[in-house]
Amino acid sequence: MKQHIKAIMKYHIKVIVKYHMIYRCMGHLMVALMDHYATALMGYYKIALIGHYTIALMGHSWKLKWTISCKL
Repeated sequence: MKQHIKAIMKYHIKVIVKYHMIYRCMGHLMVALMDHYATALMGYYKIALIGHYTIALMGHSWKLKWTISCKL
């Protein structure tokens, strides 16, 4: 379980570094991480990934809105 969490954290660090422009808004990032970790810790690994990627995709489509709302 600890290895699983470490793997997720390493993956997220890579994603955050690589796609930091997508995750400009900390609110979006926190929601994505909380959703992913909460679901993963409950043991629903596939659901966690689906939830995370759903939010990530929503983040892509709403990137402009998030960026504008963060700058205001």
